[in-house]
Amino acid sequence: GLKSILVSQALTHGLRDAREMVILFDGTPDIRNLCIQVFPFAQMILNMRHLCSYMKAVSKQITKSQVNPGYRADYFFRHAMKHIEAGRAENISRMNEITSIRSNARKKAEIRKLQDYLEMNKEWIRYPDFVEKGYLTGSDLPTNEEILFEEGKLRQSGSMWKPEYAAAYLPLYARYVSGEWYSYIVPLIRKYYNRNTEMADHPDY
Repeated sequence: GLKSILVSQALTHGLRDAREMVILFDGTPDIRNLCIQVFPFAQMILNMRHLCSYMKAVSKQITKSQVNPGYRADYFFRHAMKHIEAGRAENISRMNEITSIRSNARKKAEIRKLQDYLEMNKEWIRYPDFVEKGYLTGSDLPTNEEILFEEGKLRQSGSMWKPEYAAAYLPLYARYVSGEWYSYIVPLIRKYYNRNTEMADHPDY
C-alpha cells in the first residue's frame, strides 16, 4: 500500500543518513495522518499553494452577493494571506469581511469551516519559522501550469501521484531549483506550440 511505498522511497533516498525530514503535504487529512503515523519525527508543512487554493475558494463564498464581489474576494484573499504569511492567522477572524456577517447562515458555515481549518493546521502553517529555517513551503514550487511533462501534457489538478509521475516531476524540479528551468522549458514550449499560438511572437521567447 501507500505506507510501504512511502517508507521504501524515503529509505531509498537517504532517510537513514538524513539529519532531519520535512514533509510538504496538500492538506488532505488521510495523507497528513499517514505521514504523521509513518514519520512522527518529521516536520510537516502545509503546502502554501494548496492553502492559497482553499483560501481563494473561501474568499469567493464569504464575499458572494456583495457589491463588486470579485474585487472584495480578491481583497479578502490578499489580506488574509498576508496574515498567514506573517504568522498571524488568528487575525483573519477579525477582518471586516467576517465580523460584518450577521445572519447569513451559509456564510457563517463557511467561516466556521475556515476557522476550523486554520486551527487544525496551525502547527503546519508557521511559514515565517519554516522560511527562517530554510524549509520549502510550496510557494517556491512551480505551478501546475509550469510543469510540462516530456510527452507534452500538463499535470492536471487532482491527478493521482504514482511513482512514475514522481520520477517525471523530480528532474524538472531539480532544474527549477538549480536555476535551469527556463533554459530547459522554453525549447519545449517552442517545440509544442511554435507556429500554433501567439506565444512564439512573445518578446520573452
